[in-house]
Amino acid sequence: MRVRTHANPFSYTERTKNIDYSLLLPKNIFLDFEIGSGQGFFLKEYAIKHSERNIIGTEIRKPLFLRLKNELISQNIKNAIILNSRAEFCIEDNILDNSIDKFFIFHPDPWLKNKHHKRRIINNDFLNLMYKKLKNGGKIYISTDVETLWLDMNKIINLNKKFTKLDFDPFWEEDYFTDWSIFSKNDNRKNFFGTFCKIKL
Repeated sequence: MRVRTHANPFSYTERTKNIDYSLLLPKNIFLDFEIGSGQGFFLKEYAIKHSERNIIGTEIRKPLFLRLKNELISQNIKNAIILNSRAEFCIEDNILDNSIDKFFIFHPDPWLKNKHHKRRIINNDFLNLMYKKLKNGGKIYISTDVETLWLDMNKIINLNKKFTKLDFDPFWEEDYFTDWSIFSKNDNRKNFFGTFCKIKL
């Protein structure tokens, strides 16, 4: 079955409120959140490697969500869950303030046409939402292979003034592994990535 590479987030309107997803996970100290898990390469590998952490992933494309959900069950990965939800809704409705250690946003849809820029995941409203949900010192990890998108995301984050970019983060050498990063490497595309840390105001 062919699954669309990207999906319009504005086409997903269903909200699920007042669910404490942390109750579905082991009682670990750390809670991370991946936005747009796709085929789940990162979610699965990260959860297996970091058994001391919990991770929630979201995916709005139903076939990918169902496939990944079944894989997590069949591989007995208990410290990760995948939700069929638009990330903004899930985060706003169900994630407690100051509870997330890390947000991961890998290769978001670039929405290259100017009229579609409003659909990009990194915007001021979403940055403010993530800021509320992150613990002090929490981080946002972002990657893309589209240079114009990378420059735009950096500009928006810098103007927001609630995050500072780290000069170095070993995560990108030790843990970064996604279906999109593999595609970019095979297609000789340059990857752009960075870690942005929450500033305590």
